[in-house]
Amino acid sequence: MSSQPATSSGSSLAKRPIGQAGLGEFGKYLKANSGSIKRMAAKTIDPEQFAVQIFNSVSLTPALQKCSMVSVLRASLQAAQLGLTPGNALGEAYLVPYGDQAVMIPGYRGLGALAFRSGHVLSINAREVYEGDDFEFEFGLNPRLKLIPGSGDRDASRITHVFCVINLKDGAVLYDVMTRAEVERIRKRSKAGGSGPWMTDYAEMAKKTVMRRCLKLAPMSVEMSKALSADNAADTGDMSLLEFEGDDFIDGEDAPETAEQPRTTGVEAVKGQLGLEGDGK
Repeated sequence: MSSQPATSSGSSLAKRPIGQAGLGEFGKYLKANSGSIKRMAAKTIDPEQFAVQIFNSVSLTPALQKCSMVSVLRASLQAAQLGLTPGNALGEAYLVPYGDQAVMIPGYRGLGALAFRSGHVLSINAREVYEGDDFEFEFGLNPRLKLIPGSGDRDASRITHVFCVINLKDGAVLYDVMTRAEVERIRKRSKAGGSGPWMTDYAEMAKKTVMRRCLKLAPMSVEMSKALSADNAADTGDMSLLEFEGDDFIDGEDAPETAEQPRTTGVEAVKGQLGLEGDGK
């Protein structure tokens, strides 16, 4: 699978950090690749709103501005293929920087959405357990699971367990439980474990961790397989694990830099360059 940018997206500007090239140039780059977004995005994605969301995510995340434009676009298109929109507000997927390269990590809500779209899942429920909750579970021939929430603080630092229950349309019920120590071992092994959603949305990432393990027991769609491969790639840093097309799907030419035109950093100005209206919230 190709890991090198195609000629049209591999010039010096596309490889430069967004903060160095300027948000205005990144806006032009997104517009130049609008055809790629439309072609690669799932039917559930509105390409124009998707472009606005990507720009907003980058403009509000200084760490992503250290990443190259082509890597942000590549990671964004991987999310678009799955029908997921990156951004902390939605929690479907996240763009996380690894040095000057951005990678896409599916979120808890993203995996849940993909599970429903597979057509095999009737319901899926992942929850966190806190200190003071009445929680019992048992595996074996007579499995059982019971949670009665307590009245204590629901702060992420007090999570003791996370669990996931999946009801399949054929009547089967799958469930799994992980202790906080198990979740922490996985977080610490992840290259993104010390930044991004693990720092800002710990409970969501903990639930996603047990959901990911439980989903491996369920019938899997192609989209779910791709999402889990992206998650594994982000954890290990091994991009060869990705099940997405190569960078030949990026077809926009780099927007030229000009001495006469100052680089734009305002959100509204860049939306104008993208030809989009509205506040994009």
